[in-house]
Amino acid sequence: MARSKPQGLAHKGFARKRRDRGFILPIAIGLGLIILLIGVVVVLRSQTDRNMATLQSSTASSLTAAETGISRLQTLLGKYRAISTYPACVTWAGNTCADDAAVMSWKNPGNLPDLNSGCPQYAGAATDIPAAVT
Repeated sequence: MARSKPQGLAHKGFARKRRDRGFILPIAIGLGLIILLIGVVVVLRSQTDRNMATLQSSTASSLTAAETGISRLQTLLGKYRAISTYPACVTWAGNTCADDAAVMSWKNPGNLPDLNSGCPQYAGAATDIPAAVT
């Protein structure tokens, strides 16, 4: 019986040569390392984006709080114009106002002579100033 030619890829010149053995292993390891590197870059980038979003959020809320405070102070000064002619504090002890009762400043609103006379609703009440002033 005659032997037939082998069927498949071997007869078309795709047979492996001895020197090509094991060549696919370094290629597979290299591709794996490239995919791993891409994954690490994506994770680091998403972490950076998350940190930036958190910082933007906290910056926006800080800006809102500052604008609210300025708006409230402007309203207070518009309502009680006499306050704007006096200092907030004359004597500072660190971060605390150390004005005594005789000093004319925002710490002692009862000492401000023009404050209650300019506001008919508070006329005669020396200490009925809103808590935001004291």
